[in-house]
Amino acid sequence: MTTSTFPARPRYVKVAVNAGRPTRLTFSYSVPAGRSVVAGEVVHVPWGQRTLQGVVVQVMDTPGYDPAEVRPLEPPILDAPCIPADRLPLAAWIADTYLAPPWESCEIGRAHV
Repeated sequence: MTTSTFPARPRYVKVAVNAGRPTRLTFSYSVPAGRSVVAGEVVHVPWGQRTLQGVVVQVMDTPGYDPAEVRPLEPPILDAPCIPADRLPLAAWIADTYLAPPWESCEIGRAHV
């Protein structure tokens, strides 16, 4: 009996980025091989020629558009704070109900961590 191993599927995340200006968008990034990421984790992401802070709001199997265009997350932040899973729905509700930027909605949940 032979056992075949399939390569791990690439994973992607949607990130609410602290872009320095309000935006209602989240942005897709790929998760580098061997890295584990959970929703609510604070991450660093490439943003043009800069690196910015963001919060993972969703982990997914596909980015929703051409995977070749998706940039990878930056290396992990040691001892990064994480928004508890039970606060993420509240952040999403705030963003949807009050048309608030996702980053700022997540920051409300993170402020008490």
